[in-house]
Amino acid sequence: RAAVLLRGVTFRVGAQSHGRQMEVLENVNAFVVAPLMDRGYDRVDVFLTIYKQRDFQFEQHLKPLIEVAGPRAVAVIPQARQQAHMNVASLWALTRYQLAVGRTYDFVLFSRYDLLFKSPPSDMPALRLDRLSFAWKEVLGAWREKGRLPGACDPSADPVAGCRVPDTVLALGPYSSCALAAVSRMYVEEGKDQLHDTGWRTIAELVGPGNVGLMVDSYHDSDPGKGPMANPLYDFQRYVGTTDWWDDGCDSWDDFMKDPETGSWCCPMGGYCCPYSLADCESDGAVRAPETGGPCELLEHEPG
Repeated sequence: RAAVLLRGVTFRVGAQSHGRQMEVLENVNAFVVAPLMDRGYDRVDVFLTIYKQRDFQFEQHLKPLIEVAGPRAVAVIPQARQQAHMNVASLWALTRYQLAVGRTYDFVLFSRYDLLFKSPPSDMPALRLDRLSFAWKEVLGAWREKGRLPGACDPSADPVAGCRVPDTVLALGPYSSCALAAVSRMYVEEGKDQLHDTGWRTIAELVGPGNVGLMVDSYHDSDPGKGPMANPLYDFQRYVGTTDWWDDGCDSWDDFMKDPETGSWCCPMGGYCCPYSLADCESDGAVRAPETGGPCELLEHEPG
């Protein structure tokens, strides 16, 4: 059995909230649930954990989610100031359900209500379903301006380096209870707020170094709007169709190129150029988004 655990704020984009939130759930069904069923899982259960906003109304804020997602369980918690509170509450709700029914899940995807997947997470090339996997190696989207090049911090090579990790989506594999322990330690003992701070080292201590990995062996920013820096897994819904440069064609694996020097996947979007091995987009050989042209043959193209 597999499960999808969603957490966070729902209906968060004003007057257009209802249609957009339904779009996300339909996207989850198409890109997460259906591909897992195709892989042979007997059932894919959905769990919903949401903030109870001050204007919370069951008919408006929860009933539509239940009708579309058909969740196995729902948890509604008071508005919390810290993201870590939501992460702990979400993982605890899943854990309590597993304890109550005497069932554990072989694979759990931990995600949010504002992501639009453009590739199935279960199809990511570095993913192993039997281990806990971060989305990728995290880097600031504005790394060229900050002078912090991809490769400066590689948690898969140096787990004690204290590298930030992606905070949007995690493939927990069969280790959801270990993820609860890690997030609880981060929140209660260390006073840290975001999943960014749940270190690779902490996870490795709980599940074993050989049981933690990546979904995509590449460098990206969890927020693709920073940079902007496209990734092959998802977009933030708030950018799609609302940002001029968001239609630059980074919609599937076929749009991404692998830079042989850094080993990272890159797709030029907006003013962001490829490959990552170039510290300056004015350098010879910089590949820009299609409007501005640029030679793509400099990159090794390996569709996922």
